[in-house]
Amino acid sequence: KNFCYVGIKMLINKEEFIQWFMKHDFEGASVDRIDNTKDYSLDNILMIPLAYMVYFLFGRFLFGKSRKKRGIFLLLIAWMNLFGYYSIYTASTFLLIRIWQGKALLASVFIPLLLFYLLKWYVEKKQQKKMWYLSVVSLALALCSSMGIFFAPLMIGVSGLLKCVKERKSIILFYTILLCIPCGILGVLYLFVK
Repeated sequence: KNFCYVGIKMLINKEEFIQWFMKHDFEGASVDRIDNTKDYSLDNILMIPLAYMVYFLFGRFLFGKSRKKRGIFLLLIAWMNLFGYYSIYTASTFLLIRIWQGKALLASVFIPLLLFYLLKWYVEKKQQKKMWYLSVVSLALALCSSMGIFFAPLMIGVSGLLKCVKERKSIILFYTILLCIPCGILGVLYLFVK
């Protein structure tokens, strides 16, 4: 409690830092919020297992009841994530390093989850149950980042169009438009607030 971080890895006594800070006259600087930092390690503990739960759903979708294949799939995904930090823009970096950011959560958890439910929706004949899941996940995408506001309707629209062509039912286009309405409303609100 008596220490604070200054810079990247320098740990100093908080009182000494405040005295030094007050000695040097920094105009417009404030010292009252010097130790108000968020501990991002708690987010990692919650969000990384959430991402691997989504990967588990993909494994169950791809390999059915074969536990051995699902386990190998999850180990392969974990291996790719551990050794995928060759750039700051990779999915591994977003998952393991910057998971607390909205865009990282979007890329690591919610886009794969939306893709999973879109695949389930495309394969199965009954639409109503998967439509509810799709609407919740698309709303989560839209609330994570401004990129999710247009990315979710784009993915839903393309998959809805493909499903409409596959099954030759025009009611699927109506369902697709209904799924895109919440993101459209948030997009309009984003334009007015911005």
